[in-house]
Amino acid sequence: MSDLAMNNIFCRFFILDILILLFLFMQTGCHTQTPPVTSSRLAPFTLRPVSYSALPNWNKDHVAETWPAFLRSCNKLIRYQKWHAVCVQARNMQHPSDKAVRNFFETYFKPYQVKSGNHTEGLFTGYYEPEIHGSRTRSTRFNTAIYKRPDDLIMIEDLGIFRPDLKGIRIAGRSVRGSLKPYYTHEQINKGALSGNELIWIEDPVESFFIQVQGSASVKLDNGESIRLVYAGTNGHAYTAIGTVLVREHGVASRHISMQSIRDWLKAHPAKSQEILQQNASYVFFTEMKGEGPIGDHGVVLTPGRSLAVDTRYIPHGTPVWLDTNNVKRLVIAQDKGGAIKGPIRGDLFWGTGDKAGELAGSMKAKGGYFILLPEK
Repeated sequence: MSDLAMNNIFCRFFILDILILLFLFMQTGCHTQTPPVTSSRLAPFTLRPVSYSALPNWNKDHVAETWPAFLRSCNKLIRYQKWHAVCVQARNMQHPSDKAVRNFFETYFKPYQVKSGNHTEGLFTGYYEPEIHGSRTRSTRFNTAIYKRPDDLIMIEDLGIFRPDLKGIRIAGRSVRGSLKPYYTHEQINKGALSGNELIWIEDPVESFFIQVQGSASVKLDNGESIRLVYAGTNGHAYTAIGTVLVREHGVASRHISMQSIRDWLKAHPAKSQEILQQNASYVFFTEMKGEGPIGDHGVVLTPGRSLAVDTRYIPHGTPVWLDTNNVKRLVIAQDKGGAIKGPIRGDLFWGTGDKAGELAGSMKAKGGYFILLPEK
């Protein structure tokens, strides 16, 4: 066997060991969980222990702003043995200062730099919760449907429960004569495949697309009622980035692609917008909720500027993360995931609700890396 082949085998087992150890480290005490098994679908992932002095601007960030987000995650993590003691300590700290929060993490957590092979840099973007107007009934003004989750939708969140080598893979479909078939595409849904399953009606199909990308929306209804739309499922088709379509087929320069530029282009070309949007076969369904939100995949309310969507095959929910990009260096908590957030070094920072948050989210397209903080005691 060649040296190269031996090295490849060693790397695969090394990555497997790291992932299993990380998962067990985060989930100790929960006997219903099983460690993940890597496959060729997972990129190389390693952790390098560092000191807090290696975290750029660690002493300058207003880390106390992250404390509410951390406590929300602790409410989920406290049942795990490895997290119990630190979360009990955290609950005893009421309205701590930046200095107290820094001292807490330096005392109870160890920082690790995340690497993918030899790389420590990836892409970091932003997302937000749009504010829109809508109606419970269709009208000339409100003629674009937002659909609730269909009764016949079958979602399998993790195929690893059937085959270990498919850990982290999720699919969705519908049962047709005893077989699971692909669910209706975006185009089929737009043509009426789910007629009668409308949740609310809004003004603009472009806004419908962006609500699906963001995963939630705050809606002011025409009857004066305010509701929140939150993610309830997906049709299971692969997500296609519309920005990529505009670059490939319509000559838009890739350096100009942002959330705002995509919205502007689609609204400036209404005759083409539907065709372009439907190239993304993926479709997101929603449910209605009232009260505080939006809610991330971790099951907790997201904190503006401090909640991060990650690829949970690598970074478990609730993990404190030191984000280090060219324009954002701060402590955040991994509390969400997204269809386009794939890879060991990839993140999407939640900026809040409304137009200002949308501007911040839309302009964030940064290169950088991160460090995760794991409980030591």
